[in-house]
Amino acid sequence: MKARRNQASEEIAKLKKAGQDASAQMAETKQLREQIQEKERAANQLEVRLHEILAGIPNIPHESVPVGKGPRITLRSADGARRQIRISLRAALGLGEAARSA
Repeated sequence: MKARRNQASEEIAKLKKAGQDASAQMAETKQLREQIQEKERAANQLEVRLHEILAGIPNIPHESVPVGKGPRITLRSADGARRQIRISLRAALGLGEAARSA
């Protein structure tokens, strides 16, 4: 489409230089420009949707990555003492066994 639009633009320039009427080519160029813009908008919308879908797919760890026991969080009290705890995101969000059976 863009190549055809460029070709029509060149034809318009030649016709105008020769003093001839180029209104048909100008109308074709305008129509091609509108079609190109419409298709570019559609492509941009599809690209945004694709990125949204891809963002929802988690990364799969490599097979060499060991399975962990859950995230560890280090807490510090006001006196500076440290304490490490393990949390389960599933449990913290209420996604445990009870949520699975529902």
